[in-house]
Amino acid sequence: MSAFDSFCNLWNAIFAAEAGSPVMKAVVEQMVDWYRGNHTEAELMGTHTFLQGLEAVVASECPVHCGRGSHSATCGLSWKAKGKLQFRCGTQHEIRLYREKKLTCGLLPTEECPEGRMEGNGFFGLRFGIFEPGIKGKLVGWSRFENCSGSADFGCNQRRMRDPASEARVEAGPSAGTAPLRTVTQQDLAGSRCG
Repeated sequence: MSAFDSFCNLWNAIFAAEAGSPVMKAVVEQMVDWYRGNHTEAELMGTHTFLQGLEAVVASECPVHCGRGSHSATCGLSWKAKGKLQFRCGTQHEIRLYREKKLTCGLLPTEECPEGRMEGNGFFGLRFGIFEPGIKGKLVGWSRFENCSGSADFGCNQRRMRDPASEARVEAGPSAGTAPLRTVTQQDLAGSRCG
C-alpha cells in the first residue's frame, strides 16, 4: 500500500508491505542504483525509487503488453492502477494505491480543508490530501502535518544526506541530457493526474 504523489511517483512516507516483500527488495535495488548516480537532479530518491521498485515487480509478476514503442515497465503499473484503489498482481500481491490530490478549499473551513490548510494559511503543500482514486474519492488523510513549513522541494524542513554523485555532477556542470533544477509551481501540481 502506498499513494501516488502529485508528481506521479510513490510516497515513501506512506507505505505498508509484508515481511520479505519482493516490492521492498526491488525498492532497495533501485536505491543502490540511485547511489551509483543513475538519476536526474530533479528526482527525489525516496519517491522515485519506490515507484521504480513497484514498476519492476508489476512488470515481472503481472506484465501488460502496452504496444509497440511503449515502456512496458511503466505502462503496466499505470494501466493496472488506473481508476482503481486496489488490484491483484500475480499470485501473491494485492496492491493498493491512493492518490495525492489538491484539497477542495472554499471560503469556510470544511472537514476536508480545515482553517489551517486554507489559502493564505501557511505553506502551499498543506493543501494536498491522500484520497481514494476517482473524482469523488474519499479523503483518507493529509500529505503533510498541519504545522509543516515546507519549501520549494515540498518537504517539511527535512534534512538531506550528502550525495557525492550529485555534488560531482554539480561541480562538473550540467551534462547533455541532465535536467536542470527548477522551482515547483502551483500549476505543476494542480493538474497532476496519476493512475
